[in-house]
Amino acid sequence: MNKQVLLNVQVPWQVSPSTPDLTLNFSELNQEGYIKFLGLFGKHTNLGEKIITLSFSGLGWIKVSPPFSDRSILDESAFDLTKITGMRRMGESISDWMKRFDSEWSLSNTCPDSQFYTVENSIFSQEVNAGKWGCKHFILSGERSSVEILARAFQWSKKN
Repeated sequence: MNKQVLLNVQVPWQVSPSTPDLTLNFSELNQEGYIKFLGLFGKHTNLGEKIITLSFSGLGWIKVSPPFSDRSILDESAFDLTKITGMRRMGESISDWMKRFDSEWSLSNTCPDSQFYTVENSIFSQEVNAGKWGCKHFILSGERSSVEILARAFQWSKKN
């Protein structure tokens, strides 16, 4: 089996790294759900932090997990992370990584590692045959937990 591949979802924010407050709501009747959290916009936007709502339609499965370890929310060894451009590279100093990260974010207006991902070759999706319903595997990685959602689509909004 091929390794699961994490792909960064192209959004102009990232899950705030300093505020552990993911709120999850699910409607069984409508097969819809949402997650609210504090999102951080790039320095170049002057937006700072805003409440983000991720709304999912065609929602089939939800899995909430505690941190994998003291150092990582996700089990990074379970994924191919090479497609996430915002990851710190081998041998890259923290200051060089931060400069590259901020520069990429500013130039593209897309956060290079939003902490919101889709998963290719998803084990979770295959285990429950979610493809049968056209579901994609999404992961939102917070400060103290991660939320995995199998749904058809998502959209996001920010509260001013």
